[in-house]
Amino acid sequence: MTTIVGIVAGKGDKGVILASDLTGTQEFWETKGDVAFRERIKQESQKIYVDESRNLAVSTVGLIDQEYNALLSRILRGEIDIKVAMEKGFLPEIVQLHLDRFDRKIWQDGGTTSLLVASRYEDTPQLYSVFPLGKVEPRHYTAVGSGSSHALGYMAKQKFLSNEDITLKDAVRIATGALEAASSSDLYTGGLDIAVIKPKGIVQVGEIIRESIEQARQDSLNRILEKI
Repeated sequence: MTTIVGIVAGKGDKGVILASDLTGTQEFWETKGDVAFRERIKQESQKIYVDESRNLAVSTVGLIDQEYNALLSRILRGEIDIKVAMEKGFLPEIVQLHLDRFDRKIWQDGGTTSLLVASRYEDTPQLYSVFPLGKVEPRHYTAVGSGSSHALGYMAKQKFLSNEDITLKDAVRIATGALEAASSSDLYTGGLDIAVIKPKGIVQVGEIIRESIEQARQDSLNRILEKI
């Protein structure tokens, strides 16, 4: 379970903001006597990865398994040409992932994987959705995952007419606000990671965010101890 937000900024310094929560869930069944219970465990989970060429940021929603990890590794190493997939509007490798996962038999609800990718090929930041059946579509902004309806609802309320009215700073504020809206309504959304895709490079700020949060937590604890 997760929420990921992508926004293209077309005003001033152009770019794409890709933001995600950091909550992952594992599901398993536990048997007690004659009754089986479904258990879910929440844990911190990275959702945004940058490829070795620093041209592409990849985020994922859906099932994470061995087949997906193999696909992600190939993308990050540059063995799959995502630029060509964007141009053709189709990524056959993700179709193959699902065929292998389902043993070419029956499509299973809850067993799919989708991607939200941002690129800077030819110094042009772009945002694309990649669907389980291979369709690759450009986006100006979107949200995916378990909290996506809340995130999209938040973005719909923002006062901009088009992405040409949004700066990168605006996009960061909107993306973080959308994730906060999702986390307040979705049990399985929490934490914050951000990648900034600009014409000349990709900047990941998730570690800076985590360090700032930990420092704020420690400062608050110290102030409490001072009052005791």
